[in-house]
Amino acid sequence: MDQRKTNSKMELPKREVGRVIPIRFDAAYFFQRAVQYLDRHDLFKAKKYFRRSVELEPSNPIHHCNLAGVLSELGAYEESNDILNHVINELDASLAEVFFYMANNYANLG
Repeated sequence: MDQRKTNSKMELPKREVGRVIPIRFDAAYFFQRAVQYLDRHDLFKAKKYFRRSVELEPSNPIHHCNLAGVLSELGAYEESNDILNHVINELDASLAEVFFYMANNYANLG
């Protein structure tokens, strides 16, 4: 009889346990992912990844503008304008593009 059998169950050989190395993704990673999804015309996933980049770098106005742009493409003009107002009032009022995006949103709202 096999020495490894006990209580009619076979014991499995012990395996070495590896280390799990945590990987932290930064805002640039999520920005890149969002751009990839924009290139594929998957606006919902682009929105998801731009939103994540905003969460990781909330003081970066460019991330906010990118998120507002995707929201505008999805027809969420009011939410886009809320984000753009945040950029103007709290982050960087010198970004001229923000005013263009807001005018575009207001035109689409009628």
